[in-house]
Amino acid sequence: MQDVFGSKQPCKLVRDESIEGQAATLYSAHDPQDGASVVDTQIWISKSRGLPIRQVIDVDAGGTRGTSHTDLRIDYLNVQPPAGVK
Repeated sequence: MQDVFGSKQPCKLVRDESIEGQAATLYSAHDPQDGASVVDTQIWISKSRGLPIRQVIDVDAGGTRGTSHTDLRIDYLNVQPPAGVK
């Protein structure tokens, strides 16, 4: 798994589970950054499409610098290929 800065993170398979009725595989990564910062990521990959359907990112910047939590859900229901693409 790569983070937004392009560095590689070790990830591990956690379990299979259902996300909003879709069978998915959950992977997680724990990535200590420079200093006291830590980024924990979970990503669910759809078993039928092989595409991400949810991602949770928790960042602990350390000490008084704070934390953040992002929960992204991805919906492909209305995605269409560009005209002329088969």
